[in-house]
Amino acid sequence: MSGQTVAGKALQFTNDNKFCYSNSGALTITSGYTDAFNFTTNSEYILAEFQISSIDATSSDLFFKTTINGVVIQNQIWNNAIQNNPYGFYPVELLIPPHSNVVIQAQRGTGSDYIVYFTLRGKVGMPQRVGNLDE
Repeated sequence: MSGQTVAGKALQFTNDNKFCYSNSGALTITSGYTDAFNFTTNSEYILAEFQISSIDATSSDLFFKTTINGVVIQNQIWNNAIQNNPYGFYPVELLIPPHSNVVIQAQRGTGSDYIVYFTLRGKVGMPQRVGNLDE
């Protein structure tokens, strides 16, 4: 896993394989779903946290969803009328099991397009090393 070259929306692992991370770069979110991340895990499990940040002060709502192996496990909305802060999105945690295809997507509501950045970081665990997330 370590030393991989990141291509597209994949994960990068630290050299000791204890942590992983990825950055989407600037994404323009339109009325259709845009992939922020799309990767498949190997035999590891990942305790991940992803966060979205924006440079736009738009009035548009932002929807994002997470699927694991084609099953939607999370569907959220950032409603600017309620949150009143288009720049800071709360971090979202998820446990990603081994051999899983993970897709995180975003879509805007009515209004102008968003420019957002997704970051993902996680602790990596291996089945043969039970309890290693605390190391």
